[in-house]
Amino acid sequence: MRTIEIDESSKLEQPGDTIIAFSNDSQRTLKITAKVRDVCMQTLAGARFSKTIRIFVAGISLLVSDHLKRHQIERIIIDDEYPKHGPIIKRLLLQLIWKHVDPMYPSSWIEVRRIGEKRPADYIAGQTRKGLRKADKIVKADEILRLWVPRWKSKKKRK
Repeated sequence: MRTIEIDESSKLEQPGDTIIAFSNDSQRTLKITAKVRDVCMQTLAGARFSKTIRIFVAGISLLVSDHLKRHQIERIIIDDEYPKHGPIIKRLLLQLIWKHVDPMYPSSWIEVRRIGEKRPADYIAGQTRKGLRKADKIVKADEILRLWVPRWKSKKKRK
């Protein structure tokens, strides 16, 4: 079974861009720019922290979905960036995976726990945040909003 660890560098509620990375057999990074974060925070409904969690989970989903579709990864371990919110993060990620990737994905294959610093995912997330490594994907607000807002259509396409 291929297991990946996921880490976040610079939390979404902090100023600047956020990097979400996974590592183990392979490595991949995703950047959520401050501008994209702000657009999503203004557009999504709910309390501020709820929006933050949904943006974080959407970033994880966008980061791993292609690899899940190709069965390149199975087990996902997410660093516990938001203590006491692990069950919510797991539930929301499962919702996205079941809806957009694999409706039979086992819930037992996702775990939210402390993975610690100096792990490969932490290292590549930090390298990407510092500009020493290029992000593999720079996510757009529409990609995140499409996951959470029913029948979301980009303003660019509404004209």
